[in-house]
Amino acid sequence: MTPVPAPIPMAPNAAPDMTAWESAWAAGDPAAVAALYAPHGTLQVPRRAPAVGPAAIAAVFAGGVPKLLVRFRPDGGAVADALAWATGEFADHDRATEAVLARGRYVVVWARDPAADGWVIVYHTWTTLPDA
Repeated sequence: MTPVPAPIPMAPNAAPDMTAWESAWAAGDPAAVAALYAPHGTLQVPRRAPAVGPAAIAAVFAGGVPKLLVRFRPDGGAVADALAWATGEFADHDRATEAVLARGRYVVVWARDPAADGWVIVYHTWTTLPDA
């Protein structure tokens, strides 16, 4: 059985953000990144089948963690009761050189964890933008 992810600690009604995601990724731990997703959380990688649940999500991220740093720049979002969403830009950087390898747009949807005052990711997708 998949363990329940630790909630992202937030003040009541505060919007979640991708800070914990970036930190877990920078630490090189795909399982820690995947633990931020709900047990039924879905990662929709463009042009691939969805990965559902932390184990499947960790498997998807395992190939990128050693090579990339990911940085997010949110530009929209809202909190409505037990749901929150955010959109923005992201950039994939080469872990060794910091060179930008790709840029794109992302969407993340969170749900409030009923067991604690925190959030888990229920849906996450992105699209890569063509080179400028």
